[in-house]
Amino acid sequence: MGEFTPPSSKMTKGFLIVICILIAIALIIFPLIVSYKEQKNKKK
Repeated sequence: MGEFTPPSSKMTKGFLIVICILIAIALIIFPLIVSYKEQKNKKK
């Protein structure tokens, strides 16, 4: 039973992994953009 996985569940797993990666990237990049904009504003 456990060995056979339908393609739909494989697709869902890959989809969830992609979403997790996108969230992680967003959490890393978003603060960097915000701090970069603030630094630019301070220089002016």
